[in-house]
Amino acid sequence: MALLDFTRFGVTIDDVKAGKYSYIIGYDLGDGECAAAYWDLTNGGFVAPKDLKFDLNESLKILSALFIDDSGDIHTGSLASFTSLADAKGKLYLNFKVPPQRLCDEERYEGDTRTKKELMQLLLREGIEKIYNMYQGNSSAGSSLFNGTGLLVVGCPSSPEWIEAGQDVVFSRILTEGLQGLPMDLKVVIMPESRASLVKVYKEQTGTVKEHISDGVIVMDNGSSTFDVTLIDFVHNKQIDDSIPLGANKIERTSLDSLLKKHSKKKSELADYRKQLLEVRNAKEALFTNPGGAPRVFLEWMDGSGQKENITFDFMRAITHASPQSYSTPMSPSVKGSWAELHQDFSKRSCERLCSMLGTSLDQFKGVVILTGGASKMQFINEEISQLLPQAHVVVDPEPSYCVSRGLV
Repeated sequence: MALLDFTRFGVTIDDVKAGKYSYIIGYDLGDGECAAAYWDLTNGGFVAPKDLKFDLNESLKILSALFIDDSGDIHTGSLASFTSLADAKGKLYLNFKVPPQRLCDEERYEGDTRTKKELMQLLLREGIEKIYNMYQGNSSAGSSLFNGTGLLVVGCPSSPEWIEAGQDVVFSRILTEGLQGLPMDLKVVIMPESRASLVKVYKEQTGTVKEHISDGVIVMDNGSSTFDVTLIDFVHNKQIDDSIPLGANKIERTSLDSLLKKHSKKKSELADYRKQLLEVRNAKEALFTNPGGAPRVFLEWMDGSGQKENITFDFMRAITHASPQSYSTPMSPSVKGSWAELHQDFSKRSCERLCSMLGTSLDQFKGVVILTGGASKMQFINEEISQLLPQAHVVVDPEPSYCVSRGLV
């Protein structure tokens, strides 16, 4: 794909063809969950990327959270793995993914002495170390997957503050620094997540995508921290990457605030605010995976009492469509509206940019729209795009949690 170039990271196609690298790990370093995939370069590769597990006893994905106990031990994993630490003393960290410049500025985690740079490095290091231990120590899983030098391709948002003016190279250096001391020889390169999603869908699907890709492609990656859009005109080899900080984590925080308001409580009255956010995230994911269900959140107060709350579709609809939200970017200091309104407005503006580049209009666009990222499970997003681009071929990735990691590989 002509629009992919990693020479700024010191990686060329000639090096790959010459066998300098033995394997690739695609790593979706998310703010809501992480996933990894693998490709063997020594024997022509797999027919499709191989999803990597972080632990034999856990699902393929790992939540973007760290628990550091009072003895300094680091724990990371799925929500179930944190449940066993309910009585442990320490601190839970989540939602610390910020642009490279803010990482370099040593921005601190809210109410803590640790920096977000340190936490990002720890999150990646812990994930890679888990993968290494999982496969190197398990002959049935494949003990020679990581021999030689590997490419570690990590995703990032598509906004200018992540990919322009060398910021992606800066991010690569930050992550490389965090991997020092691991028993793996890895070269870190960075790739926009929405572009990775396009590669994955193009490689794994036939028919609609490949038939209409020449009419233009819009990739919408609905992530935990950002909403990323990549617009591509393959005929003229042009692309536009853009992003806004409108991730699903805003929905989670607003949901918890709403529950606190219902009980006339403050954040300080919760036994552990960060743990409750993680539970709300899990309930939200469960609801949108199964809209007919009613997952529960147990609110635990400082005095030891608690309250069970069902997270229903009506409750979540009020959060996404009626609760006030805002975000800011260097170009737009203050943008306000409901989460759904802000999503729709940015979607429309982005699509209009591609249509202008193609010389067409929203109602005449016949290209492909790819919806991915965990938040794409929300049905109203699909409905919104179908109304905005009535003749487009909308593809909702069936496994959005793994779309980016496979595309990166």
